[in-house]
Amino acid sequence: MLLYCIPTLFMLLSAALLAGGTWIKEPLGEKHDIMAQMEYMHSLIDKKEWEKASDEYDNVEASWETISKRVQFSVERDDLEAINETLAKIKGGMKQKDTSIVYPELYYFYELWEQLG
Repeated sequence: MLLYCIPTLFMLLSAALLAGGTWIKEPLGEKHDIMAQMEYMHSLIDKKEWEKASDEYDNVEASWETISKRVQFSVERDDLEAINETLAKIKGGMKQKDTSIVYPELYYFYELWEQLG
């Protein structure tokens, strides 16, 4: 019985992990709700509150570190790298306090996030 049950169970769990990108990326708590954090950071940038936005970026980055570890097996590596690159560009734009850099990257992040999974 163990000869068939353990491999079958392993294959079912693996298939669920690989196919579950959309529900794996969902937040497990308020601390890891990256979309809410990004939207709040976006509103701070709209108000030109760059220091608060920078602090919120740190929260976004910490959330992404946690989420990226959960979704790394169910999404393509290129998608993860694109999000990392976009976050880096947002950070650079915020250091320059340049909305012409930050806004396109924010909207690109939103699009990447929707397609993730």
